Amino acid sequence: MAEGSRPAPRDPCRQQRPSPPSVTIHGRVMSDAAMTPLSPGHTGRSIMLLQSEDRIRKLKTNTWNLMDFLLGTRRGQILGLFALFLILMFSGAGAWHATGGYPDMYGDTFSDSLWFSWGMFFDPGTQMGFPADSDVKFKVIAVIFSIFGFTYNLLILGLIVEGARIGLDTLHKRRNRLVCNGHSLILGWSEKTLFLLKEMAAASLNRGVRNKIVILAEEDELVMWNEIRRHFPKASERKHYICRRGCPYECDDLMKASAVSAHDIVILGSMGRTSEADLDAVRIMVALAALTERPSGNIIAEVRSPASAAVIRSILDGAEGMIARDPVNRVLSIMANNAIIGDVYLSLLSFVHGEELYCKNLKDMAPEVASCKTFGQVGKALKHGICVGVDPPDGSAIMAPSDDYIISAQDRLIVLAHSESLLKSQGVTSWTRGSTTDDPDSNVVKTRVTKRDTERQTLIIIGWSTDMADRLLMLDQYTPKGTEVHHLCEKSIEDREARLEASLAGTQFINIQLAHHTGSTTSLRKLAKLPLAQAFAVLVLADERCQDKGTASDSAAENDSASLACVVTLKQLCKGEYQQYLHCKSEARIICEVLDPRTQRVLSKGGQLSEAASFFFSTALETGIFAMASSEPVIFNTVLLLLEDNDRGDIMAKPVEEYVKFEDPSRDCDIDGPEGFWTLWNAVREKDEVLMGWHLSASNETVLNPDKTSPTGLQPGDQVIVASKGMQF
Repeated sequence: MAEGSRPAPRDPCRQQRPSPPSVTIHGRVMSDAAMTPLSPGHTGRSIMLLQSEDRIRKLKTNTWNLMDFLLGTRRGQILGLFALFLILMFSGAGAWHATGGYPDMYGDTFSDSLWFSWGMFFDPGTQMGFPADSDVKFKVIAVIFSIFGFTYNLLILGLIVEGARIGLDTLHKRRNRLVCNGHSLILGWSEKTLFLLKEMAAASLNRGVRNKIVILAEEDELVMWNEIRRHFPKASERKHYICRRGCPYECDDLMKASAVSAHDIVILGSMGRTSEADLDAVRIMVALAALTERPSGNIIAEVRSPASAAVIRSILDGAEGMIARDPVNRVLSIMANNAIIGDVYLSLLSFVHGEELYCKNLKDMAPEVASCKTFGQVGKALKHGICVGVDPPDGSAIMAPSDDYIISAQDRLIVLAHSESLLKSQGVTSWTRGSTTDDPDSNVVKTRVTKRDTERQTLIIIGWSTDMADRLLMLDQYTPKGTEVHHLCEKSIEDREARLEASLAGTQFINIQLAHHTGSTTSLRKLAKLPLAQAFAVLVLADERCQDKGTASDSAAENDSASLACVVTLKQLCKGEYQQYLHCKSEARIICEVLDPRTQRVLSKGGQLSEAASFFFSTALETGIFAMASSEPVIFNTVLLLLEDNDRGDIMAKPVEEYVKFEDPSRDCDIDGPEGFWTLWNAVREKDEVLMGWHLSASNETVLNPDKTSPTGLQPGDQVIVASKGMQF
């Protein structure tokens, strides 16, 4: 180094790389860097080579333990039993030889002794050949070896029976298959299955056919049957159900359930995370696509994301991935804002209760209807239904067309009726309209309507559901601008805001203003702090915290228990029973979400609990949507588009005063007489609308497809349910 020069400063963050270690390969010492050549310009860590490539290892050997071989292998068990047989046979022969034989029966030679031992061993009755006064030694030998032989024979017979049973069970599992054609196949068992069974059975009954419904699930058959018996107490209701245990995503099990010849295949999603539920549906779809023959029926799978729906459609042509939660959330939002229209949609989306929409050709109707030429003539000719629209062959349905609309042979009528069979019989039928909500076949629904003015723009939500962001978006569409939404749940405000921000992806609420409250959903103090006096509705939702506990059935039951406890407390607060917490009464309508079929059975029996709120059976509604999508796709699409907030038409509830002037004593619109329905029908048709029913304020009853020969019973303040004109899609 030159004098006066200084060494370059050392970077304190740079460490000196140690020399690579050396290894010996074939007697040569080599460093790591020399083990594998690197290409020019390549820098990186070298590959470690094995150091024991020439080493020959001496493997250890393992041998059978004698007891393990004799007791743990089938061959050892057979050899052990044979050895035991020889020991007992020769022991008996030796013992008999030692006695010296018995005169005139068995000698003491080896052959006689062996024959005696054989007889005692395999035929215990041989001992009865000795006289009663024979020597004790003969009796003792006969008794001892007869017992040994009898026990040994029982063991051998038991093994033979067990082997035969195992063989038959194996053949049963391999060869057992269900031979069905045109049946409905449900893949999987969840908290929604019982609701779906009821909806599909009602849909088949309304169509006048009773197809078999097969359930293929990994659940034990006895468990499934016990649940079905509890949900359907009558034997006649469950005779068309068949339960089969198997894996829904195994091709062999699908073939055994006759998936190829099924009329429709339904894949229900389960509670839990969205990704896991959708992946289960995709896995089942892959198994269906892998069958040797392609299924010929409709395939509908429940998914929760649009991406999963696209995957379902791409796996198998004709299969549909349906997001059932979307229409469910829309109906819930409508119920919160308009109780009457909400109950109308609940009826239209279920085959079990109330009236439904059907799509029929003229030739499939009664003769007096099939001969009609125009929409107005069809409306007058129908006795047990109401024609609300027409579905032309080009697929663009028209709601409430004019009376002079010409109906062609290819057109299909959209008819509101109780069942499809009633559309074919215009005479006297076995079905009579119910007059109370206790009758499941009734066309009357009890609707709790809250008087709402412009000053009451407050909505309360209790609980955090798994799709909370989607529900808030739906509420924002159907709720008037400026509505305050107060939300109470146990999640922290920071957690809620973060999850909403992630789900909404920048979407802003337009009509609602969200206010968060933190606390227990069953706490009296927390509930009393909510603005119940100003609220027009309270939504009690199934809370997410209960949906990850135990099985699906247990989580649904826990959800319902918490919701019912909240409803009872809210009802007491609204009645003014806790004046120390809430100083005024509230007329808010309470809507409670229910998931479990057992809770529905309890509420269907009536009582104070069933009167505490309007119960929204979300899982039952989802299954009703599935049943409608599989049996009436056109009606399903029609109802979904009716649910959308658009300007192409709607189902509305209007004051009856818009059609009838009650203050005119000389009015010619007499709706109290036998022709009252047709008088109101004509008044509604003058405004290019179709009369679907009405709501009676005095009794809080909503009537769809009313009896056309009875007085309407409408009074001032009642509302008329109509389908608007001009809806085309």
